[in-house]
Amino acid sequence: MERLADRRQPRALALFDVLDEWFHSRDFDCSRTLRTIGDGIDRSAPDSETLERYAEQAGASDPREAAHQLRILMIGATISAGCGDDRAAAHARSLAELVLDGRPR
Repeated sequence: MERLADRRQPRALALFDVLDEWFHSRDFDCSRTLRTIGDGIDRSAPDSETLERYAEQAGASDPREAAHQLRILMIGATISAGCGDDRAAAHARSLAELVLDGRPR
């Protein structure tokens, strides 16, 4: 996920573009990806502090809350992709935009 630095959009949203690429790769493994996102065992996966920083950079009104919501969206997208939803990351990205806009939920 380090490739995010090359993106010209908020990193919080670019995460979902990277997930989309990963979900469509031959190496995609739903269980391994969930462990990476959930446990932070892979240095390439963003931890809570990183997600909070990304949310702050994107202008979220409550970066800590947005970081939690982004992680939930990442996990949900991974599960959906593992169940065969080929647009899981795109759907989650749309919801992430709402999270970052700070609209009432």
